[in-house]
Amino acid sequence: MSNHVNTDPVASDEGTVTPGSQDSQEGLKDADISYSSSHVMQHRDSLFEVTLDENDPSCPQGWSALYRAWVVGTVSFSAWVVVLYSTSYMSSAPGLQSEFGASSMEATSGMTTYLMGLALGSLFSAPLSEMYGRRIIYLGSLFVWNLLIIPCGLAVSMCAILVSRFWGGVFAAVLVSNGPGSIVDVSRPDQLALGMSLYSLGPFSGPVLGPLIGGVVFEHLGRQWTSWIVLILGGLAFLMMLTIRETYVPELVRRKTKQLRSQTKDQRWWCQHDGKESALDSAKVKICRPIILFFTEPTVWFINVWQVGI
Repeated sequence: MSNHVNTDPVASDEGTVTPGSQDSQEGLKDADISYSSSHVMQHRDSLFEVTLDENDPSCPQGWSALYRAWVVGTVSFSAWVVVLYSTSYMSSAPGLQSEFGASSMEATSGMTTYLMGLALGSLFSAPLSEMYGRRIIYLGSLFVWNLLIIPCGLAVSMCAILVSRFWGGVFAAVLVSNGPGSIVDVSRPDQLALGMSLYSLGPFSGPVLGPLIGGVVFEHLGRQWTSWIVLILGGLAFLMMLTIRETYVPELVRRKTKQLRSQTKDQRWWCQHDGKESALDSAKVKICRPIILFFTEPTVWFINVWQVGI
């Protein structure tokens, strides 16, 4: 009588998975995926982390003082133009009433629709700049905003003006909501207060100068030219914006990471901003954030009440 020892590693009792079975293959696949994921996380070597410092040519705060001042001036001027358009329109209200037979309320509704567009557009322009960078959002929005001025100048009805101005406000919002972010991008800590003060000259003086400029243009050139003069200024703002490089540091780091991976053929390069979440998920988070802050932050409540009061 002899004792039989089973030395076959694949032999098993009932319920044990063998390598050739379907359950085994699925289990191995799951294991491979789990191992691969943990392998990547464990091998995110700090030596391959991509960052941006002031000595990097693409770092906004490392640019020359003259160019950084140009960035501040360009963003401020662009914000001035789009805000100027909100109030310069009011000077042409008498012309709208006589041309289209509109009531006083209908004529002044153009400013209301523009401001509604500004409010709505701010919810989307800031999150989009965090996803794709500031420059492309500036240029795209300014281009469409300029196009939407044309229907206002050529309009044959109040409806066309109201619709065009609403959508114009949506695309104009990018300069109001993203402008301060660009100033923070290029300003060094000890110069930030000065940069914000210079930028504020644009959006804060626009509503004041709008009726003055619009009134002079309307009196001497007519209603349509209240739109054409803004279109000329908007075209100048667009050309100036073409000279501005990307300033959003997370986007610059993502581009640098992608460039290093391409040049070295090494996928180990990584950065803190190369998240794998989808664009839709990222958009949901970034769009919901200001809404949550609006309803939950006492500081935001105070600022909103103060702005309404003035």
